[in-house]
Amino acid sequence: MKRNILVLAMLTIAFVGGLKAQFVTYVPFQNGEKGIGLNVGIGGWFGPSDFIIDNSSSSIYNGYQGTKLKRLPFNPSVALHYRRVLSGNRVDWGNSLIIGMSWWSGKVEGEQTANPANTFETNFKYHRFELSDQYYIMIPVGDKLSIKAGIGATLSCNFDPTSTTEFSDGTPSVKSEGGLDFMDRLGCSIDGIVGVEYTLNESFVASCNLTCYAFDFFGLFDDSATKGYRGVGEGLFVNKKLPYQLTFGIAYVL
Repeated sequence: MKRNILVLAMLTIAFVGGLKAQFVTYVPFQNGEKGIGLNVGIGGWFGPSDFIIDNSSSSIYNGYQGTKLKRLPFNPSVALHYRRVLSGNRVDWGNSLIIGMSWWSGKVEGEQTANPANTFETNFKYHRFELSDQYYIMIPVGDKLSIKAGIGATLSCNFDPTSTTEFSDGTPSVKSEGGLDFMDRLGCSIDGIVGVEYTLNESFVASCNLTCYAFDFFGLFDDSATKGYRGVGEGLFVNKKLPYQLTFGIAYVL
């Protein structure tokens, strides 16, 4: 827990420093339209649903093999959103700073190698703190609607996962928490963003955005046997490629 708090504090300091830099450095947006609001959304995965199970003699999965990974399609998120838009002659330019939290969960099923009638089911969940900086071009369609596309970067801190494993043969269930290594705990991704914005009135703007966390920067430094996978329980690792979030938001024009 102390380790999570330390990492969260470091990310918050970095975010505050970046926020100050926004006001000092990005002069072109200084006179643009500014707004602050709230985003809510759901997350999922474009990447494959595969996994790794440690079924060595010391593992709870000794003698078992995994058969299926099910990831819930509606993983919730909530975030505070600060946006700036600089109007151009034909297109507008936008910048968003987002700070939020998301919750993720799923289930792995498997069977005993010697007797497939004996099965197991592991339910896992974890959550993460996210800081995102996005830049995008906005193409007006009429007076109130704009289509936008751009890129961004997200720093994230993954909190310790929890999991519960149930066995069909009467073996006592196993609950676990924690076990993340450094590469699982921190994330840094390059993102792709598409979306739309609609001006409700002079004070409020609504938006819908799809963000894909396309490239895992920290993954370049991971040379472990579980590279590309995230630990979510005792001896269980799931593919972490290409998560996405579909968010809906409303912002108050300052």
